[in-house]
Amino acid sequence: MHSVFTLKSNRTPVYVVYVLLAVSVFTFFPLFIAGLVAWMNLDNETDSLLRTHYKWQMRTFWTALVVFAVGSALTVVLVGYLVLVLLELWLIYRVAIGWYFLSENQPPKGFLFKIAMQLRGKWKTMQRKR
Repeated sequence: MHSVFTLKSNRTPVYVVYVLLAVSVFTFFPLFIAGLVAWMNLDNETDSLLRTHYKWQMRTFWTALVVFAVGSALTVVLVGYLVLVLLELWLIYRVAIGWYFLSENQPPKGFLFKIAMQLRGKWKTMQRKR
């Protein structure tokens, strides 16, 4: 598959962030390091492909941080444990999608986005038929 993105840039920091995000499934501390590394590299990156991955990683970091805080607070009423398990599954998903698309020289995009767009298209088609 051909891509408009260049292959000249150093991808090591992007892969390091993905590894840190993956390790944060087991212990949450590496998430902070991953967020910091992605944030530090985002502004200095000139390769548009890597910029999209850093942005994906930053969204993963901030969402995980907020959901972790909410889930931790909700453990008092036991619902938080479910929230934290779902967070771990979501983190695995985000790392797998990001790593896969980086290895394919493409920006990350989740399958949930594609499903939403397909449903939107079907909805519009149904509306036109009425």
